[in-house]
Amino acid sequence: MKKLVLLSVFFSLAITCGYAQTYFYKCVSSTDANGVKSACSLKYYVTFANDKGVCYFSDENGIKIKNGYTYFFRKTQNGTHVYERKSYDPIASAQSMGKYIENWDGNFLYFSSDFSKMKQGPSKLFGSTMETGNYTRDFVRADPYGDVPTF
Repeated sequence: MKKLVLLSVFFSLAITCGYAQTYFYKCVSSTDANGVKSACSLKYYVTFANDKGVCYFSDENGIKIKNGYTYFFRKTQNGTHVYERKSYDPIASAQSMGKYIENWDGNFLYFSSDFSKMKQGPSKLFGSTMETGNYTRDFVRADPYGDVPTF
């Protein structure tokens, strides 16, 4: 009996320590620099790890997608959780004799207090030429299987 209790405590701790949450977000609109809204069909899985200290684009199982970025929690402001990405800095790396240097790159994800909404962009890196450009995209947390017909 003692072994069973110890084993269950061990597995409970292991699950708690390695806990990550994966949410599915569906884009509901995209707004350009002129304030013009348009439809958006993007869909992402976002996984939060390290007690929501980091998040990244993933598959439905929480596995980081190839070439996916990791965003780091920066602050909570007015109930909005702010995450920022780090990117490789080739100039700083060259100046530091080949060390791999990352810097905050001005690409943000914003989440509502309950993580039910996500806002992406706009990018500030290289004059807004990264993937979000001058666009802001609004997402809502959704059921990934909500669009699948049931029989």
